[in-house]
Amino acid sequence: ARIYDHVRSELWNFYEQKRIADDIEKIEELTDGKDAVDIGSGTGNIVLKLARTGFTVDAVDVSEEMIEVLRDKITEEKAGNVALHNESAENFLSNKAESRDVICFSSVLHHLPDYIGVLENAISALKPGGLIYVVHEPLPKKIDREDGNLSYLDKLLTPRTSFHSWK
Repeated sequence: ARIYDHVRSELWNFYEQKRIADDIEKIEELTDGKDAVDIGSGTGNIVLKLARTGFTVDAVDVSEEMIEVLRDKITEEKAGNVALHNESAENFLSNKAESRDVICFSSVLHHLPDYIGVLENAISALKPGGLIYVVHEPLPKKIDREDGNLSYLDKLLTPRTSFHSWK
């Protein structure tokens, strides 16, 4: 966790960071509310950008080590509008019906055994008109799953960034 940002440097280059910042601007345009969840927050790439733009963010990750790295970043930035949750996406999203404006997934769906179930829970957790933001998904060339669902998702989601709104 402490070296993740260095190991995954492709996520932190100028162009990628600019693209994500532009995506956050688009999220602000597409949603009325400022209540966001980032599933699989890792070291906070999406969380901190949302927090800087005034979103209240629930950062969810199963890795205690990633949460600790993110906690340090939040302290350093004095981001008081972020709550950390060291738990699974399934646990966090259950019983959250119509409670969130935005739910983000960045480079995480391919790690979830039941990502279709997680997406269904995410849809249920959205307020009317809410938005699901998916970035860096799926990774069809790197992942070969027996159930073939990533191929299905690949047809639903654009290769780099997707915005999906449910009414």
